[in-house]
Amino acid sequence: MTDLASPDDTAGRALETLSTDAAIRLIAGLPRDQAEAVLLRTVIGLDAQTAGRVLGKRAGAVRTAAYRGLRRLAEQLEPDGNTTAGEDGQSDTLRPRP
Repeated sequence: MTDLASPDDTAGRALETLSTDAAIRLIAGLPRDQAEAVLLRTVIGLDAQTAGRVLGKRAGAVRTAAYRGLRRLAEQLEPDGNTTAGEDGQSDTLRPRP
């Protein structure tokens, strides 16, 4: 009897888990308000209004905290300390959903 390989990509899943763990560790290093905003806006995908209700803050405060957190993360990820910003000044790598 021959065992067949699993259709799952084990290596891909392992890399994805490592990437997720690394991202969560980076986010955890942010100031609390920024970390919460980044998690809710970027990771979970909530809009600013909904994230604001969850956090008990105004939507504008959540957008600002997420922006600052993402900028800080981008600075940490760039080897030379310079960020790659898009046309609107936000990092192309870590951008909250509208």
